[in-house]
Amino acid sequence: MDPFSVRHEGSRILTNAQGTLQIEVLDPNEELVYMDRRFSSTAYVLQARYQGQDFLYTAMNAGTVHPALGGIPCEFDIGTRTNPPGFAEAALGEYFLKIGVGILEKDNQTYHFFREYPFHEKATTQVEWHDHGALFTQTLTKSAQGFSYAMTVHLELLEHALKLTCRLKNTGTRSFQTEQYLHNFLSFSGHPLTADYTLKFPYAPPSIEIINAPEPPPFDLFVLNGSTVGFNLSGKVPKGMGHCRVLPPAHDSSPNEVIVHHARTGQKLTLRASLPSHAFVIWTDYNQLSAEDFIRLDLDPAEEISFSRFYLFETHSLPV
Repeated sequence: MDPFSVRHEGSRILTNAQGTLQIEVLDPNEELVYMDRRFSSTAYVLQARYQGQDFLYTAMNAGTVHPALGGIPCEFDIGTRTNPPGFAEAALGEYFLKIGVGILEKDNQTYHFFREYPFHEKATTQVEWHDHGALFTQTLTKSAQGFSYAMTVHLELLEHALKLTCRLKNTGTRSFQTEQYLHNFLSFSGHPLTADYTLKFPYAPPSIEIINAPEPPPFDLFVLNGSTVGFNLSGKVPKGMGHCRVLPPAHDSSPNEVIVHHARTGQKLTLRASLPSHAFVIWTDYNQLSAEDFIRLDLDPAEEISFSRFYLFETHSLPV
């Protein structure tokens, strides 16, 4: 029986062996990826339900079954710290590489991830569906400015966790540096952003850098208390987005792990990665919070790298 009574268009439901964790994931053959010049069609998870409680914000929270912005989509190179390979060298009308997406045509001078760049070649994504997971394989037949790649993402449902293992290979003739993250739109049991949410880091951040503050009027949304970042709403409803960068101590060697907790439901989600964090950003609006961990990768021609991300789920029976 389908554990989701209503689900998004073009999705599949996967369940772990214990029957306690269900994942709704977009089928890349349906070609319904939201902002397909930005997000990858590999392992695009829309919802995670553990012991009957949802953990992600999805388009369904906004009243539509079309897979719009939400879930945990993967993206490479948003232009803040790294541009997509080949973008800087390309003249207008030439091509650049957007890993996870394909080869795009440059039609402006400054890269912006919201821009609908024309496709030169859309990456081909194939998927093998397994009993408790899936294997996504993405390839290109062309290159852009000598840049190209191949990628696999193995999605596994474990007893208490979702594991995503990415293997990225440089199939071009030039070295590249790239930055990968997952957007991680979170909404525990459908709860919007309140002071019930906290993020606990394995270190005490010396400071947080505010990128955007909600209005009106701007107020101090983010609260740093030792190793925890919380939210100061004080009866206010944020309008617009809050956006901050969490800065680790210099030369920090802590494991790459952040725990998101919701006091009212008792739900916890531990975000863990096998590689060090290059940057950590929190993006919020009234409906959700996004905990975004960025990993930097450097690959020479023919070189490949493998890394994993884990989502560890916990629930507690508390009154809601």
